Amino acid sequence: MDLFSTKKVGDFPFASKAIVEVKKTDTVDAAFRQLVQHKILSAPVYDDEAGKYLGFFDITDALALIYSVDLLISAIPDSMLKKSTALRLATSGSTSPDCTELLVGSIFDSEEEDQDRVDAGAAWHPVTEDAEMKEVMTLLATSTRRVPVIGEDGRITKIISQSHVTHVLNELLKEMEANGEELPEVFSKTPKNSGGFGMRDVLTVESETQLAKDAFRLIIENGVSAVGVLDEEGKLLSSITTKDIRLFGSMEEAALQRLTAEQTKRTDGEKPVSIQDEAAKVKAGGRESLALMDLNCGDFVSMVELTASNKEGITRAPAVVVRIDTPIRKIISKLALTKKHRVFVCDESRTPLGVVSVSDIAKLLISG
Repeated sequence: MDLFSTKKVGDFPFASKAIVEVKKTDTVDAAFRQLVQHKILSAPVYDDEAGKYLGFFDITDALALIYSVDLLISAIPDSMLKKSTALRLATSGSTSPDCTELLVGSIFDSEEEDQDRVDAGAAWHPVTEDAEMKEVMTLLATSTRRVPVIGEDGRITKIISQSHVTHVLNELLKEMEANGEELPEVFSKTPKNSGGFGMRDVLTVESETQLAKDAFRLIIENGVSAVGVLDEEGKLLSSITTKDIRLFGSMEEAALQRLTAEQTKRTDGEKPVSIQDEAAKVKAGGRESLALMDLNCGDFVSMVELTASNKEGITRAPAVVVRIDTPIRKIISKLALTKKHRVFVCDESRTPLGVVSVSDIAKLLISG
């Protein structure tokens, strides 16, 4: 932690776009559209009447509420539903299936803190410019995925995300290397020799036999941001992440206009099913997300990739893979380059062995 031991938040040039906020009185649908429009995964919620922030509205809240994922929710244990305001609202008769009038503030109305939202990285832990970076790293070592920085007027001046931290950390290390300085020993550690670092079980789904809704159920149920997608031999093909949810708004159009003839390997009984057939289900049923949720994971990833390319002009980055003997320094470089929040640890045949997240790195730096 020597790199940050004497540093303040204000000492680092965290890139800060204009802060996108949503109001307590905004509808969930409007808040979701804000996230999609600005290509972000969360936004702080401000209560004008109380003159304070309530927390973050997260993309997973939108998944549970806007698209009325009652089929997905049905597979989640009651114990999980009791902990999650968003999931409870999604399954209540008053908000499902049409929750376009539901207000963002309703997510924060519970007197007790919503532990499910905390577990999913939506915890609210603001700091000031004078706060030590060690405090930020300690927060990121938990389930917190972003840390708001509050100015003297009580409003947010910037939001420090996991991607910001890996970028700044990578630049610091590059500067040390350019100056011929020896890096701290912790950066030479690997998943293999660092006491189980990154070697926890990997949450995965199968490309052909499991559906997109199975992947998102795992994401919500386990409070993670991604799951791996495996082929029939258990090799890593790709991943499905919370970031993919924000593309739903344009995926219907992709299904209806771009994939008019492509055949997939998925079958329905004896009859092959095309993505054109899936698009017809979307249009006929008026339930955009549930039809897409019913695609198998391989087809879903293909649709996300095509949508990203045609609608956002970008190529969706594949799952980032490292070996069990990859040094932490190289892992940080890969995270910074790809702006990913995790890398998968695989063997030579791409069989997943573990996963390393930004939180894991923060924990290692704090303890090391």
